[in-house]
Amino acid sequence: MALISVVEVLDADFCDPVTVVRQHQFVDAGGRIVIVERRIEITASVQSAGADSHVYTPDATRVDGAYDIITVFPLTAASEITLPDVVEWRGARFQIESVQRFGNFAGLNGHYEGSMSFKSLLPPLGPP
Repeated sequence: MALISVVEVLDADFCDPVTVVRQHQFVDAGGRIVIVERRIEITASVQSAGADSHVYTPDATRVDGAYDIITVFPLTAASEITLPDVVEWRGARFQIESVQRFGNFAGLNGHYEGSMSFKSLLPPLGPP
């Protein structure tokens, strides 16, 4: 078991407040699928994904919006039984594509590293 971890640098100097929208899906009494969202405020380090994961146009403009997220909060990617988490950060929504858990660090209190892609812009706050 490793005794060091990036958890030690996940403080206000390196992190931003983000909102995780966790979606739960169930079938109601009428047989319809219902999705319920729960909003969870966390802190995380959000960084642009590596150059190998970006898509470029001929004029060298990045167009895909891929980011990495590091946090101690257990993020969830899509599976056969779960919907992916959605992360709201700096006016945009991102969908978690993959998550890796590093639980063997920091005395078994490790962190999660996820990849997320741009989903949509958040509506502006207040009246138009």
